[in-house]
Amino acid sequence: MTLTPYPEYQDSGVDWLGDIPSHWEAHKLKYVSQKIIGGSTPPKDSVYWDGNIIWVTPEDISRNDRIRKSRRTITQAGLLACSSVLVPAGSIILTSRAPVGNVALAEAELCTNQGCKTIVVDPSTFDSLYGFFLISSLKNELQSLSKGTTFYEISTSVLANVFIP
Repeated sequence: MTLTPYPEYQDSGVDWLGDIPSHWEAHKLKYVSQKIIGGSTPPKDSVYWDGNIIWVTPEDISRNDRIRKSRRTITQAGLLACSSVLVPAGSIILTSRAPVGNVALAEAELCTNQGCKTIVVDPSTFDSLYGFFLISSLKNELQSLSKGTTFYEISTSVLANVFIP
């Protein structure tokens, strides 16, 4: 398959991005998504675990780039006992530490632990599948923006300020 180039390009104003088609714009991720949120882990009490809520960790994302189920699940009480929130199918899940930059597309409602950030897509701005492939291609850039001493992590605010076409 041969792709036909666009007739005109413009400088995106973003070093890593370079030129983009002249009818495109580059915006910060926070302005084209509904929200970007982190996850959390419930206490170890058994009342919080083995429920029907999908609870995604970086390990789940390293195994699949489409998430319909997870290795561990939590109960409604577990969700209420921590700061994790349910996100809709179509959200983009990103490992934000250990390692930074693995990406999966949520194919079901789920929540995550603190090793993940979730980009809740605004469908009026961009398509989830486009976002999945775009964020996947940014792994090196996201890793370069990570900070830390014990392990590298990308913060929600840094992620929110990443420019995307």
